[in-house]
Amino acid sequence: LGKREFDVAFELIGRIEERRPGFYLIHLLRAACYSGKGEDDLALSELNIAIEKNPGAGMLYHGRAQLLINLENHDAALSDLTKAIELSSKNPALYAGRASLFATRKEWEKALADISYAITLEPESADYFFERASIYAELGDKHGIDDYTRALQIFPRYENAYIGLASMYAS
Repeated sequence: LGKREFDVAFELIGRIEERRPGFYLIHLLRAACYSGKGEDDLALSELNIAIEKNPGAGMLYHGRAQLLINLENHDAALSDLTKAIELSSKNPALYAGRASLFATRKEWEKALADISYAITLEPESADYFFERASIYAELGDKHGIDDYTRALQIFPRYENAYIGLASMYAS
């Protein structure tokens, strides 16, 4: 987005705030705009305010975790993802996000546990099977073959799953 689009977005957010002062989603919208502009410190500040106003909204912790991952503050991101899961325990994307973070940290067993639970919650997600297969591949575990295959059954044009599957057969 360009400067003009961000200006319009901020103007619209201001109008919402006039009608609903103190509404926590205003801060989430501002955070998204600041993040889009690359102003991550301001985005983080807005997310902190949103969480202060509505500490029971798991999506706010998820949003802040994503920003913290971009800022490479993995410990704080892990804490926020865990809090988001406590608040929204049936959201598979939260488990998948935390699994990805565990994988980044090479905490493979924790990553496998989380992505497996995400699959339990959403068993038709090719992405989740792909992610688990990728973790198995990192571990040299041939169970990845089954998961790459399942990802391709769900989404036959999943190119990266073909690449992963070929790589596992080649190794």
